[in-house]
Amino acid sequence: MIPRAALGAAAAWALAGAAAAPAPSVTPMAADAQPRIAALAADMTSALGVPGVAVVVGRADGAGGYADVARVYTGRYGPESVEPIASASKWFTAATVAAVADAGKLRLDDPVGRYLPAVPADKAGITVRQTLSHLSGLPQLGPFAERRYPDLAASAAGALTEPLAGTPGTVLLYSGTAMQVGARAAEIADGRDFRAIFDARIAKPLKLAHTRYGLDSRSAPVTGGGLLSTPADIETFAKMIAGYGTAGGVRVLAAATVRDMTQLRSKGARIVAIPRQAESFAGMATGMWCEKADAAGRCLVVSSVGAFGTYAWVDYEHGEYGVMFVRTALPRAMPWWVKMRQAIDATRPKLSKPF
Repeated sequence: MIPRAALGAAAAWALAGAAAAPAPSVTPMAADAQPRIAALAADMTSALGVPGVAVVVGRADGAGGYADVARVYTGRYGPESVEPIASASKWFTAATVAAVADAGKLRLDDPVGRYLPAVPADKAGITVRQTLSHLSGLPQLGPFAERRYPDLAASAAGALTEPLAGTPGTVLLYSGTAMQVGARAAEIADGRDFRAIFDARIAKPLKLAHTRYGLDSRSAPVTGGGLLSTPADIETFAKMIAGYGTAGGVRVLAAATVRDMTQLRSKGARIVAIPRQAESFAGMATGMWCEKADAAGRCLVVSSVGAFGTYAWVDYEHGEYGVMFVRTALPRAMPWWVKMRQAIDATRPKLSKPF
């Protein structure tokens, strides 16, 4: 368990419950959820002076689909509004690497040296999964430092020259830079550049029409924080994670792969550096935060949070997913997201059966 001494704003919705399971059968939302979220979103837009706010939340409807708990757009925002989503990119990157693993071309628990050339001896034991789970020991080189490299090959090589903060697998150090190494392993294994892999294995099958790794293809993709996306595309992706690899009838990951990705990986690791908003979470899964886990380490709530204000989550315990989307500094957005999560949680009916 990550220490709770400095309660992060996102911690307000850590909820009690049972083991992870497929989405439970629950009744639709309370009638007053939408007006309450709409009022909060309007107040947030005005108070922060942002161009718009989008909040989309779905909950299992008992018939194999989802009922809207909230679907709100303010200002100039709509479902297709494009903004950079910063570290909310990370679960997209992890899913892309996992899709290469699903194709039999890579294993997440292989050392990166199996794929990358000339890995320094002290980093030879780093696994692909550790680069996606902030357990590699590799440091974060600074916001978007990866852009100084022309491609992932150079970016990964640069990351591997940095001194380790600790033995791989034993330290939790939030590092988008490390994800460049895992993404490069996927490039080598798949035989395509990472943008092409993402497009072919995730974006096109799910029809994520506006999600891409930056505007400048002349530099390395920033796999830990460089995506542009929309509320609609993030919703589709969240539905895929909630659906254990399937959204809209399209499967992009095996169910077993998503279950593996949503297992707590950082238990027992020494914390070196993590965002304040994650201090109360259980830890890291593969490419996403594990907000809450059961005794077996299965994540009941997973999420992806970005410094520019985007927050998305999947709650397996209650059959729920959500996207909160804005362009502002995360500390400005978080108090509003907490209020909205509290309002959303208040609409949650009792589970129809224990899990």
